[in-house]
Amino acid sequence: MLAVYQEEPMDGNTRLHQGLNVFASVLQEILAAQGEGWATAMIVRNEGGRTMRSEESVIDRKLGKALTAIDHATLALHLSRTAASQVQRVECAQRARVSFMAALAELDKAAPILKLRDAWLVWHDEAQNGLAAALSRLASLGV
Repeated sequence: MLAVYQEEPMDGNTRLHQGLNVFASVLQEILAAQGEGWATAMIVRNEGGRTMRSEESVIDRKLGKALTAIDHATLALHLSRTAASQVQRVECAQRARVSFMAALAELDKAAPILKLRDAWLVWHDEAQNGLAAALSRLASLGV
């Protein structure tokens, strides 16, 4: 049974939707704790009286730090080509290298079952290729 805290009076539908949100979150955590890295949980949200459905892969959640690091590194690598000064280009390329290395470290810490998934392999390849590009960029900048 789910109990939903309410500060204001709610109609039955609102209470039901909030209860489903709590249930979906709990179910997602249970699946994640069981190592079901490929499991996808459906989340039901009530926003402005409307019900929306969205899917979030547990593997995305577990590897979120790595994905964020890849995003930041990719941006920094791009900026290393467009920055106004040589100093800024070098700083951006160095930041890209560090972020790609951080992404690889996060990916390498993943559970063995996650490393078998196609998504993990794609992200790992992207991080490795990005690191190689950042090292190449640093070399072309004379660092």
